[in-house]
Amino acid sequence: MEKQLQELYNILKKLGFQMEFKLNENIQDSLNKKEILKYLHRHAHLLAPLIKGLKEWAETMSIPLNIPTKNDVANVAKLTKQNEEKLDSVDEQLKILNGYLKELISEDVPTYTPPSKKDLDKELKKYKRLLLLQLLMQNRTNPGTGKD
Repeated sequence: MEKQLQELYNILKKLGFQMEFKLNENIQDSLNKKEILKYLHRHAHLLAPLIKGLKEWAETMSIPLNIPTKNDVANVAKLTKQNEEKLDSVDEQLKILNGYLKELISEDVPTYTPPSKKDLDKELKKYKRLLLLQLLMQNRTNPGTGKD
């Protein structure tokens, strides 16, 4: 059933394209004739609702046939253009950031070198001496607080 329905849609689609092609040919041929242009000019107010109705019918038929309308294509084109502009903007920002990073990397940044064990031992001895001196000084000023 679904296969037959799909075949029907395909046939309708082909017929629609053929009708559109023939109609466009007829319009082009007709536009070359001055009498028809004069007739259209005089009766434009009658033809406008007919053209509007045809457009609505085409849009209505496009839904079950899953065919995009002119408006759908125009909207997709507009969204595509907006996306391209946003991508260009992001690309430009990335180029600027990349330049900043290159500048930062190229600058001489001092590297951290941990102290050697010998230097740490010296510092430790120095702090031990200072602590011992501080305790001795404290005991001299307060002789009764020391432990026996």
